[in-house]
Amino acid sequence: CWPSAVMRRRSVLAGFAAALARGQTTTTRPQVVTYPSGIDNSDQPYALYVPRTYTSDRSWPVIIGLHGEGSSYRVNLLRIFGRGLQFGESDMASGRRFPVLADVDFLVACPLARGDMGYQGIPEIDVLDVLADVKRRFRVDEDRVYLTGIGMGGGGALWLSMTRPDIWAAVAAVCPQPPAGLELLA
Repeated sequence: CWPSAVMRRRSVLAGFAAALARGQTTTTRPQVVTYPSGIDNSDQPYALYVPRTYTSDRSWPVIIGLHGEGSSYRVNLLRIFGRGLQFGESDMASGRRFPVLADVDFLVACPLARGDMGYQGIPEIDVLDVLADVKRRFRVDEDRVYLTGIGMGGGGALWLSMTRPDIWAAVAAVCPQPPAGLELLA
């Protein structure tokens, strides 16, 4: 059963890639997409927002958003748009749907990055792989790639800004939990 599920998933991804190659319309809305991890060959999810006005005729800015500990990539996408969980709504319940979000002129990608492992090592690679996947799917303005995060994600934003300053146009670390070793980089 498992190998056939993997083959089916790869077939769907291949179909998506072929559709993009033929110039078909890109899905514009908040959504969850995956990329194949080079680390363990697993499909890793991330939340993605594509503006309704997206066209490949121009380059687009992109924001990479890192979630905090105990939160998720889906909720983080909402938070970037000034939304969050509704009163009494759990993180799990928020995964059922994305509300309508304001239309903005930039792409937003929020990686899972292996959950609550922080943003060093494998999760750090996941963040960079998400950015690479966004660049494969869309026309990205290399001079306008931004990074933000809250809590643990804020610490990850600081870490990635200091270890890979060549990538980011600006970084906004919100209430960061600094990871181990950050003081040496600072």
